[in-house]
Amino acid sequence: GQSPRRIVTAMDFAADDRRLLLLTYDAAIEIALAEKPALPETWSEGSTHRVFAIATLVQAEAIAYDRDGQAILYSTESVRGTPAPLMKQICQD
Repeated sequence: GQSPRRIVTAMDFAADDRRLLLLTYDAAIEIALAEKPALPETWSEGSTHRVFAIATLVQAEAIAYDRDGQAILYSTESVRGTPAPLMKQICQD
């Protein structure tokens, strides 16, 4: 079965509509989209998608590209009134 840590909890599209970003409990996964936004027919890490390790969070609840699409922003739920951290990670080669 699928690891519960790889359940998708959030997503975002890049402004150029060429990339889709998924958040799981232990990774961010960026998927390259075809000319007409569509998922690839065959999958090859490094070609159709990239997997980024992320900081360990209690919950992984929100993800978005930053304005220029060069980094991702992600966060969790607040815990017992403590403000939720906003994490930023550079993801371009």
